[in-house]
Amino acid sequence: MAKSYAKYQDNIVRFQRKDQPQPQDSVNMMEQLEQESHLFIVVLGTIIGAILALFIGYHLNTGPVQFMLLSILPVFSAYFLRRVYIYTVTHS
Repeated sequence: MAKSYAKYQDNIVRFQRKDQPQPQDSVNMMEQLEQESHLFIVVLGTIIGAILALFIGYHLNTGPVQFMLLSILPVFSAYFLRRVYIYTVTHS
């Protein structure tokens, strides 16, 4: 048995949350967050993706296929950053 650092066992305070998170509440909150636009997060993800696409495109000999793939990068990064934001809000 582990040695207790407390002098008296009666002085140990056990931590318990007052409000237990309900699984249905998190599902409702996630659905509500999915319906919102989160404009700042989407714009930030688009800017980051555009900078990455410009950086990659500058260092490659781009053809039509590579140009189309690079143009998808800002959209994907905006979507990914929004999903990370929603996951962080619902699981914190």
